[in-house]
Amino acid sequence: MKRLCLIIAIFLSFAFCNAQNIVSVLHSPTDMGIGLRYDRQIQNYGFYLTGSRGEYRLEDRIGHERLSIGVSRFKTEYATAVISAGIVFNQYEKAISKTKPVSFEFGAGGIINKVFIGFLFDPLNWEGAFCFGIRL
Repeated sequence: MKRLCLIIAIFLSFAFCNAQNIVSVLHSPTDMGIGLRYDRQIQNYGFYLTGSRGEYRLEDRIGHERLSIGVSRFKTEYATAVISAGIVFNQYEKAISKTKPVSFEFGAGGIINKVFIGFLFDPLNWEGAFCFGIRL
């Protein structure tokens, strides 16, 4: 939990440095996780960082922390479309079969009037996340 608080503090400190930033709340329905996503746009390209914490509710509760970093492509015509791909680092309290500690993800989203809505999907662990945020 201390790590997640540190990540949140880092995201928020970056968020107020430049007007081309997106800060989002991230929800992962697979493990009922909640976290943050930070996007930094540099012209038509950028990068993103995410961090979340959740619990799998199987026979017993298994904690799950997830961090990811990746690149984004912003395309602007009528609204801004975002596609992204990155690497995911997973940490589990106990070993779960068929889960990978390191995997990749891809995502997409859109920005209309400073409101960002998007998703991320990890095909190796079969996990997804929804992102809702604002452009600062």
